[in-house]
Amino acid sequence: MSDQNKDDLQARIDRLEQKVEALEQRLERQNHQNPVSSIAESTKEQTVDESVFRKSSWKTGDFQPGEQWLNRIGIGLLLIGIAFLFKYSIDQGWLIPPLRSAIGLGIGLVLFVSGMQMRKEVTPMKQIMLGGGIATFYITGFATFQLYSFLPGLIIWPFMIVVTLLSLSLSLQQDEAILSVIGTLGALGTPFMLYTGSGSVVMLIFYTALVLAATSIVYLFKGWTALLWSITVGGFVVMCVGVVNTVLGTDGTTLTEQWALMIGTGIWVISSWFLATGRAVLSTHSPAKWPDSAMLLENDSLDPNTTYNPTSTVHILVFLVPLLVIPLTLGIWNLSMTGAGDTAFVFAGIGALGYVALQKEDIPALASTHIFMALVMLTIGFVLLLEGNVLFTVLAGEAVALRYIAYQTNDEKVDISAHILFGIVVLWLINIMQLTLGSSSTALSLDGFTQLAFIAAGGLLLPLWLEKSDIRLVYKVLCHMLFLAWIFLAVSTLENGQAWVTVSWGAYGVSLLVLGFIQYGRRIRLAGMTTIFLVVGKLFLVDLSQLQAIWRILLFMGFGAIFLFLGYYWQQKSREEIRK
Repeated sequence: MSDQNKDDLQARIDRLEQKVEALEQRLERQNHQNPVSSIAESTKEQTVDESVFRKSSWKTGDFQPGEQWLNRIGIGLLLIGIAFLFKYSIDQGWLIPPLRSAIGLGIGLVLFVSGMQMRKEVTPMKQIMLGGGIATFYITGFATFQLYSFLPGLIIWPFMIVVTLLSLSLSLQQDEAILSVIGTLGALGTPFMLYTGSGSVVMLIFYTALVLAATSIVYLFKGWTALLWSITVGGFVVMCVGVVNTVLGTDGTTLTEQWALMIGTGIWVISSWFLATGRAVLSTHSPAKWPDSAMLLENDSLDPNTTYNPTSTVHILVFLVPLLVIPLTLGIWNLSMTGAGDTAFVFAGIGALGYVALQKEDIPALASTHIFMALVMLTIGFVLLLEGNVLFTVLAGEAVALRYIAYQTNDEKVDISAHILFGIVVLWLINIMQLTLGSSSTALSLDGFTQLAFIAAGGLLLPLWLEKSDIRLVYKVLCHMLFLAWIFLAVSTLENGQAWVTVSWGAYGVSLLVLGFIQYGRRIRLAGMTTIFLVVGKLFLVDLSQLQAIWRILLFMGFGAIFLFLGYYWQQKSREEIRK
């Protein structure tokens, strides 16, 4: 937790303690004056205070939650039924196009006017009726242009602009997210509810951009999380359908259509990721001017006891949007893995720039999320572009660099990502060792020395940049075991390889033990003793049955003498320490 968050939390605790102390003093005075009625009066005051600070996400009025959901389900079913009515009338040839559009416009007017005439006491039903009317206008306008084609675009598109502006202005006027959400989803879903297999992708992108731009303005002023998710999910679905039906579904895609889809994807990125991040910056510096909905009281005033922190939605979108853009870009341009890797590098650069900018704006939590995303994108790019030992070398270097960055910045997200990447490289190394087991001089090649460099860095360098001793111990033990495995791969394929493995392990164990005696202490000695016990076990379980007699004699006598000498030296060292 950053110092700023700690200070904010301490300030809130101090204010709460002051309020509790004031309530206790008031309760004591009431107990002295009127003991019988004090409990009832304090309960009443508590109820009033909670009612001031409690703000529900939907203003329910006299409605119960079950009744609200019945209204929402009802208006949703009605809108779907209207869409199916249009489609069915086309298939059956019942009505001429102008009459169909007139019926749809009439239904929308009935819903809209009915909602406008309702009293404030039935706010949920009022908003649902208004939203249903707006969505019906969208359905009618798009059907008139795309399906019936009896009115030109110069008339229909201004109509759609007016409907969009009407929906969003009403959501601002009524101060309710539900109207903007219904309008957004209805507008984005209209082209696909009435899709007949033909249409212009350029007009689809233009229409989608219009909706996203208008709804982004509303989110900028209101900060409704539900609206942000509507923009993100709805916009992504539109882009996916456009890519599938235009690029992947046909062979004659034009360059204009590809660029239209790419521009639409860029607008969607701006309307989701950049918009959420930008508003978080505004809310951090001017919470009174750009309040989050969670900071408002029932009377829509700013709660003085709260401070703004970017919501989990903002952090999620920082990761989600770049990950979704990569497959979209692949589909639009039919890119190879190299192209996908380049796209990942672009987002890594954007994330790094976002980190620098947000650090300057003093928003460390959101800044660390951006650098974490940049590191993830960088790793994805390397995986997609490189292969074999080159990829292993790059990821190993990235793991070391990431650990150093985490040590310097003390950033929790970077610290976690460094652990994850180190674990991935370790698992990859173990898999490489399993696959190359038995290969001739594999560990003594360039690939093997690269692996040795990573093991040395993980056991000697990275622990210096770790604060917790238990995690340092995990890194050292893990790299100790990897080094033993590397030694086995390096010498086991030589002539009399098992004997050389025993000699190498024994020399390594003795070296650790000596270093523990001289300078590095108990843990190094323990690692040396563990290695020596491993050597002893190998002598009896493997070497005794597989080596020639001369090797058995040399190994048993040699290690026996060495261990006797070390045991004697250890006893002398222990006595000297006791005397001191």
